[in-house]
Amino acid sequence: MQKACFWQRFAAQPRNERQTKVLNRLLDGFEGKLSPKRWAAMTSSTTIPGCVTLRI
Repeated sequence: MQKACFWQRFAAQPRNERQTKVLNRLLDGFEGKLSPKRWAAMTSSTTIPGCVTLRI
């Protein structure tokens, strides 16, 4: 329910596919520290972002 409310509230916010994938992972109960290396692994990205900013 919390995940559905989040997506309804922020539906108009622009984001790319990788951001959506990580947000879904976080909303599903991700535990631990989200480092740039883990971000890259979660999104199957070949680059590691220097700074990850999620504006919620």
